[in-house]
Amino acid sequence: MSEEYFKQVYRADPLNASKQPEAVYLDYALGRRGLAVEKWKGLVAAALQSLSRDVFSRVNERLWKLANRAFGEWAKDNDVRAFDEQPLRNWADKLKKESAQDPGDGSRINSFLDQVDRELASFILKRGLPLLYGKRGRKPIKRFDSFPGSRLHAAGGKDPLGLDVSVNRMKAPPVPCNKTGGIEVE
Repeated sequence: MSEEYFKQVYRADPLNASKQPEAVYLDYALGRRGLAVEKWKGLVAAALQSLSRDVFSRVNERLWKLANRAFGEWAKDNDVRAFDEQPLRNWADKLKKESAQDPGDGSRINSFLDQVDRELASFILKRGLPLLYGKRGRKPIKRFDSFPGSRLHAAGGKDPLGLDVSVNRMKAPPVPCNKTGGIEVE
């Protein structure tokens, strides 16, 4: 869990900042209040148990990136956050199921992560907020969404999720992007 990332998420949502002090938000996002983060730690540990060494680190990294984004939104004031606890519960149940059925190569868990990433992005984008994807070096990275058709140029015609993006619907000039197709900002 990254406190700096959560501070960026907090600052990107002025409506939430007007209703919830930053300290309270950070307490929930970082797991100092509530049990969500502790439960997620247990789910991640269980999901990683059966994975081969080759995929362990990558899946672990993806699970925690998802956790940062999910908890970054969930920790906001109840009146403004993009979703309540039900999606978190649903995702936890799906992760348990997919982990149990994963053959050890991470394929089922990665498929789950792709689906949840899109669902979570949809929730956040409906509120009109940017999707923040942590940091690379000292530059924060904003990745505006995970949906095919919305970042075709930015991804150079190759979708990091493996979806078919051969048709360019954006008609926009190429923009500088990071490895995952996100748009870099200063």
